[in-house]
Amino acid sequence: MKNERSFEVLSNLLEINNERLEGYESASQVTEEHDLKTLFSQLSQTSLRCRQELIEEIKNQGGEPLEN
Repeated sequence: MKNERSFEVLSNLLEINNERLEGYESASQVTEEHDLKTLFSQLSQTSLRCRQELIEEIKNQGGEPLEN
């Protein structure tokens, strides 16, 4: 990869994003409130898009995304 520091930062962001996705899934399973389930679903969809963008950027810079 061109810039090892960029890869490290992007990988950390990917890890944080993946943990956030797990949190939204857990929170959605715990709550009975329909509004909260909807909110967690929307936030999860946003995080899925972010994850894809991070993976693409890592690849664009010549790196290989780390798997969780």
